[in-house]
Amino acid sequence: MSEKFRKDLTQGSVTKQLLKFSVPFLLSNLLQALYSVADMVIVGQFCGKSGITGVSIGGQINILVTGAALGLAIGGTVLIAQYSGAKKYDDQKSTIGTMTTLYIILSAVLTVVMVLLTKPILRLLKTPDNAFEEAVRYLTICMLGTVFMFLYNAISAILRGMGDSKRPLYFVAIAAAVNVVGDIVLVGPLKMGAAGAAVATISSQGISVILSLIYLFSSGFFSGYKIKDFRIDRQKDYLDRLPKALSGGQRQRLCIARALLKKPKILIMDDSTSAVDTKTDALIRKAMREYIPETTKIIIAQRTSSVEDADRIIVMDGGHIDAIGTSEELLKTNKIYQEVYYSQNKQGTEKEIAE
Repeated sequence: MSEKFRKDLTQGSVTKQLLKFSVPFLLSNLLQALYSVADMVIVGQFCGKSGITGVSIGGQINILVTGAALGLAIGGTVLIAQYSGAKKYDDQKSTIGTMTTLYIILSAVLTVVMVLLTKPILRLLKTPDNAFEEAVRYLTICMLGTVFMFLYNAISAILRGMGDSKRPLYFVAIAAAVNVVGDIVLVGPLKMGAAGAAVATISSQGISVILSLIYLFSSGFFSGYKIKDFRIDRQKDYLDRLPKALSGGQRQRLCIARALLKKPKILIMDDSTSAVDTKTDALIRKAMREYIPETTKIIIAQRTSSVEDADRIIVMDGGHIDAIGTSEELLKTNKIYQEVYYSQNKQGTEKEIAE
């Protein structure tokens, strides 16, 4: 990915950067919401009450679907921006690929569901009989274009996550203009009614997606991407995004629980129980013995209780190996292990240690 896509919004005036980013963002969302308004105004001029009623009711449902796409897009924007700021570009690439694929799948599922449920939903909303067919045609055609709506919002989320909120505005502004012209032509001279307005809507959304993709490919955005980068990353680490209210011990338990579920062949734990109490530490070790008995476990620990039942314990001192053995053997032969063990267990005396 070219570095020109990454914009650093932490430099310069906070107020200026905030306005430069937020104003195009707000305008983009406003233009998307006005799609149905433009449809209603133009249909009302040519088709009378039945047409405008059908578009009005169908448009309300369309706005809800648009809102869902926008909400998901904002979540994607946050993740992409976080990884960009942390310079975790591999995680950012994985997020972009996962989000793109997920959007395509969700839009396909939503399209099928909404097309099948169009009539039941309109009946539930008590659509007047004289506007029912117009509403069915309008909503069905709009739902067939759900993939365009989701893809546009996915691309916009990616660009905004990189700090660019202007280009999504340019693309949706062009689409809005195309939508208005399409409404006038299809609803007016061609007399397609509410269906014509819907065709104009999904056509304009398709154009915004095509323009966005042309820009991204021509600018080298996807250079370095492979097909495998667009697989849904189910193992993506989410712990860094959990609420800060979670304690260190809670986070450690979540990590260990994931390790138990995966049942790896080798498990390396670097001081992984330092933030939990000794009782919980013992329960964790018991769970590992019971649930992953075949797993080779390499445990780096400061607590002797975390490794006392290990097959082999390596005592390190100043970066060098001081002794190797079981806990029982080291308690008899190694002074460093003895000191750590008795200090942590609050047992023993200097005499016991010396012995």
